[in-house]
Amino acid sequence: MMASRTPRQTVTDGAGKALFWVVSVVLWCLVNVAVTVGLFAVLFVMFANANFEGFFVEVGNLANHYLAAPPAARLDFEQLVALAFLGKFIIVCLCRLSALRGGLFSTDKAVSHG
Repeated sequence: MMASRTPRQTVTDGAGKALFWVVSVVLWCLVNVAVTVGLFAVLFVMFANANFEGFFVEVGNLANHYLAAPPAARLDFEQLVALAFLGKFIIVCLCRLSALRGGLFSTDKAVSHG
């Protein structure tokens, strides 16, 4: 006598797929933001000749110049940093697009619940 097995359930309902896609895209974006922030940290470490003490000296120097600047110059600097961050974020997203595609279109595989 053969034991009966329950068939695997798949994510076929629209709400489940939509939730899966939203969670996947949000997590993919968070990873990309973390990579982009890491690129800025690596940039500062490179400015400091790969020395942690020099890293904090460079960050302190940047902070002193920022605090001494007039409000208009601060706004310009903030816009420049935001633009640089956005540019790097877009580049990272384009480089990791295949990871998102692979994760999103693998929903056809069976998902076991049990």
